[in-house]
Amino acid sequence: MRCREESLKRRPVLLSALILLFAILAASPDAHADPPDRPASFIKVEGRHLVRDGKRLTLRAVNFSNFYFMDLSPADLLESPHHFSSDFGRVRALGFGAVRFAFKGDWYDRDRTTFFRWLDRNVEMAGENGIVLILDLHTPIGSFWLDPTKPTNFDIWRNPKIQQKNIEMWKDIAARYRDKDAIAAFDILNEPVTLDETGQQWRDLAAKLVKAIREVDKNHVIIVGALYGTEGKYGTDDDIERHFLVDDANALYDFHFYEPIRYTHQSAKWLDRPTDDGGRYPDPKVLLPTGSQVLIPNARISTSPVVSGDSDWQLYDSGRVTIADRTAVAGLPIVVARGPVHGTVHIDDVTVIEYDRTGKIVGEVAHDPLDEERVLHWYPWADQTGDISRFRTAWETGFNDDNSLVIAGAEKNRISGWSSDDNFFAVVPGHSYRIVGRLKGRGVRPSDPRQTGRIQLEIDFYKNPDGATRPAFIGRTKQLLEHKMKDSLEFGAKHNVPMSVMEFGLIGTAFKGKRGGAAWLKDILELLEKNTVAYAYWEYHGDTMGVFVRNSGAFEFAHPPIRTNPKLVNALEGALKPTN
Repeated sequence: MRCREESLKRRPVLLSALILLFAILAASPDAHADPPDRPASFIKVEGRHLVRDGKRLTLRAVNFSNFYFMDLSPADLLESPHHFSSDFGRVRALGFGAVRFAFKGDWYDRDRTTFFRWLDRNVEMAGENGIVLILDLHTPIGSFWLDPTKPTNFDIWRNPKIQQKNIEMWKDIAARYRDKDAIAAFDILNEPVTLDETGQQWRDLAAKLVKAIREVDKNHVIIVGALYGTEGKYGTDDDIERHFLVDDANALYDFHFYEPIRYTHQSAKWLDRPTDDGGRYPDPKVLLPTGSQVLIPNARISTSPVVSGDSDWQLYDSGRVTIADRTAVAGLPIVVARGPVHGTVHIDDVTVIEYDRTGKIVGEVAHDPLDEERVLHWYPWADQTGDISRFRTAWETGFNDDNSLVIAGAEKNRISGWSSDDNFFAVVPGHSYRIVGRLKGRGVRPSDPRQTGRIQLEIDFYKNPDGATRPAFIGRTKQLLEHKMKDSLEFGAKHNVPMSVMEFGLIGTAFKGKRGGAAWLKDILELLEKNTVAYAYWEYHGDTMGVFVRNSGAFEFAHPPIRTNPKLVNALEGALKPTN
């Protein structure tokens, strides 16, 4: 009896020791799980499609940002309230089958062991809920350029050692998970912005990353993002190809989609030029230039020029003018200086009003308060030899605030001015239009009394080019979204490769009132599904664009905050089809 009692006493000790041993092995970054009971089933590329077990599928995902923008240590990740196992279940319930899983390269670089403990845990939790992960290098080791309001770093293009660190990191990750079909793909670099003029730096690095991954992993899809910018800035010249092929048959080619940016990112403070009010969707009267525009001669509407001498803020009004030209499709309010003119003129609060054929007001088709935010969206221009050196924005003088546009003289006998493409509006031939605005002058006079130098408000009118295959302007409609996707989709068709949109989404403000966030989301999802494009909604959990938002601005590890954006959730549930 005594022996049995001693045996019973020892058994919990042995059991605890075994549990501890298994826990240590499971937590070890170099430990490998037992072979799966079933054959591995990897997602593969087949022509323009993704397939799994011989069946085509659409990869539908949502982004987990994992608070990449915060200064988290790798140890913080293990306690992060960003998500738990139940969140992968919520992802599945929403209709998604995948998560694009963001990570910072610096987390790996600072503590490889802890990084893999965190990642292993998430691979397991996702798999338990029937979710596959897309591993997304959201910011590389030693570099950051996603937020122009914060310090940027492009050392990945300057420092070969830092670049090699990123290559070795991906090779290490690929080797670790090469047999894991719970991982769908490797998204090798989020939104590359290079320092060179052509983007060749990204093409070269992409080739190196693909080669390094394929040395250890032949199984997983590799996602190659488009070029997002050159010379350290977002945006590329029209003659630079954003997409390019890599030497790999199992690659997916990606672009992000937030068009029109003024609408989807209204009130977003992390943009170079934030927009407080981005309007609504759809809105066919808000036009975006999408092709070559042709100015209609002799169809201009003008106010009187600013008066000579000194004047306080005055209202300048063109009066109603009917547009008889049947080819007119768009109008644009502008400020025009026809030199030579001495003196300084401030311009503020510009509005265009439309009237129907009976003279009844249709409404304001363009209104620009030229406040602190809006003055940043106007740009100076000049004819071939014009001078814009005296154009500036004012931060201390305005009609209703401290901001306005300034022309401090136009010395040459040329035409120059201010305009903003945000203010294009749709024109109805036969309707009347009127431009009004505030101007203020100091020491204004023509350089020569015999000259007709003047500064005034005008509306220019445009038509489509004769024989054009694409319209010069498209309203804020589903047609515009399709047009904006066209070049990327044509790349896929031309090269017989699949395309993805690993980020699309819109800010929570767009779901308020009648701004139409749900309508935008429905149209985007229909286009992606129609074109069999893999996609990932941005994002699952975030302050401004999340399906779930935090209850406060504080990041509290002890209290996982969950509050839904109900209109977004309803839109997703209504638009997403059952997952494959």
